[in-house]
Amino acid sequence: MDNTKNNEPNKTIGIIGSGMIGANVARLATAAGLKIVICNSRGPETLAELVAELGPNASAATLPEVAAATDLIVLAVPFSSYAGLPADTLAGKIVIDTMNYYPERDGAMPEVQTDTIATSELVQRHLKDSRVVRALSNMDFVRLRTRARPGSTVDRSAVPIAGDDAAAKAEVIAFLDQIGYYAVDMGPLSESWRSEPTMPAYVLPYMSPEASIIRPVARSLFLSSPGRVVSRSELEELVGLAVRHDKMFGALPVFSPTRPEMSTDTQKQKVRVGIVGMRPRESWAAIAHLPALRQLGDDFEVVGVANLTLESARAATEAHDIPQAFASVSEMAASPEIDLVVVTTRVPQHAEAVKAALAAGKHVYCEWPLGRTLAEAVELADLARAKGCLTVTGTQARVSPAIRQLQRLVADDHIGQIASTNIIGYVETWGPTITDGAAERYLRERRNGANLLTIPFGHLMAALRDVLGEIAEVSSQLTTCYPQVQVVGTDDCIPADAPDHIVVAGRLANGAPLAITYIGGTPPGDEGFIWDIRGERGDLRITGPHGYAQIAPFWIWERLGADTRLREISPAPDPLQALGLVPGNVARIYQRFASDLRHGTRTAPSFEDAVALHRVLHAIEQSAETGNRTILQPAPPPPTQSGRVEK
Repeated sequence: MDNTKNNEPNKTIGIIGSGMIGANVARLATAAGLKIVICNSRGPETLAELVAELGPNASAATLPEVAAATDLIVLAVPFSSYAGLPADTLAGKIVIDTMNYYPERDGAMPEVQTDTIATSELVQRHLKDSRVVRALSNMDFVRLRTRARPGSTVDRSAVPIAGDDAAAKAEVIAFLDQIGYYAVDMGPLSESWRSEPTMPAYVLPYMSPEASIIRPVARSLFLSSPGRVVSRSELEELVGLAVRHDKMFGALPVFSPTRPEMSTDTQKQKVRVGIVGMRPRESWAAIAHLPALRQLGDDFEVVGVANLTLESARAATEAHDIPQAFASVSEMAASPEIDLVVVTTRVPQHAEAVKAALAAGKHVYCEWPLGRTLAEAVELADLARAKGCLTVTGTQARVSPAIRQLQRLVADDHIGQIASTNIIGYVETWGPTITDGAAERYLRERRNGANLLTIPFGHLMAALRDVLGEIAEVSSQLTTCYPQVQVVGTDDCIPADAPDHIVVAGRLANGAPLAITYIGGTPPGDEGFIWDIRGERGDLRITGPHGYAQIAPFWIWERLGADTRLREISPAPDPLQALGLVPGNVARIYQRFASDLRHGTRTAPSFEDAVALHRVLHAIEQSAETGNRTILQPAPPPPTQSGRVEK
């Protein structure tokens, strides 16, 4: 039976599964004037009560009868049942996959490898002759019904969809419109993981804070909360924020057995922050972290500072109106008034501060680089994993609006398959002169792990890996062009052994060549940073005034097809634009941390991410030392831990 001729939307909808999702889809469909034919595993007679509730447009049937009645079928059964579905019976049908994998319900399923294949791809693999579209999979059953706005565009929410068949997706989009939802197309099924459990777009955006399913909540509150609107633009942003990992599994709601209600105040409790390494007005903590945290005042509260001395901490708290000064990191970490310890000291002091915070069981945000060396970073990541604490590394370039926009352009195949990439950047800090011998000497000593390679180049590599994927091999030269650096305005020079000129040639995991040159000093023109990405259908270029990728203003350009001119691409909307780039990118990291802490997701760059980045820099150093090409081996997986982020 063909209900899609002449591009007319389906008038009859088949539903396999009569549980919470299937029943509410049936309610929405019949309310929109559609006919539904529904089946379950127990037989049509068990659906009499539901069919009576739904009215004359509903009927119960067997699965073959459902398939015979319509070409558009909603699949709403436990994920563990997908392999038992009759592929021949569903051949040629549009199948809307609403399923998610819940280990506590579905049991162990070795084929579920969410870091390499989306669950909907497994469904399509089994239903090889069906046209599978993932949709209605990222909302809980309550909000699925209460947020629907059929026949109205007022207060209407959007849901993500993905599929390999354009015509099938068009049919599903028409169906979603009928039952009261906009659609945001994530692309093919290979991108459908972006709506799976633990992703930013999954369940929580549609829920009011008081009805969160991540913390124990009264069943009555969970069932009665109407939820909130998720617009198309918000959903597009959430889908873009998704970071894939190997534990994208659902968790069933946790209801409180003892309390009738959980207070909204508890649900909205702020994260109490203690900062390590703040000097009044001039330090990175003062100019970047503090404005970022205060901008996000609904989520964070800065309550303390710890420095090398109590006097120094008091000076910072008095200058910035922060309540408490602590004599040491250990004292601050032991305080019950601190939830998150933020480490913004110089790199050689990172390890001691991080260890003290983790020993007290506190969450930790540590600035990049995580450690002076790869070994130090691995030690800290291992300790954090053992403690079960949430960790964040401040690789801010990867959340820059321009870098995120560039990542989406590449992921959306804007210029086709990547053919090559080339970058040149200038960073004045590592030029032939310095202005403050006491402060800047630290950056010129290789032993400190804070130099041109580890700081600006490291931030760049974090962004590059997000945009273009992993690096397979490198050949590099690290040169100290200025072994004696003059202090401006004096006759003094300081010795330097850290690199101030970096040349890296290599190959991306997809085989495309890369070439990167980073130079200490001022650029010869207005552009101190140029990143070219060449594709089979065109080029992308990102430009900026300097090579500090984590704080630079960037512009994106494109040249497509036969066009010989670069054309600027309009920047994406940025709700934190008024904050400025320096605290703005830091604030974006904090936003991810707050979401991860409250929603159980893992979107902020973690200590595991830092170790992966340290491995890349270590490979570059090895190549420079040996004069040989270095093959980057995949990092060994850490012990299993729910929610681990790959990058």
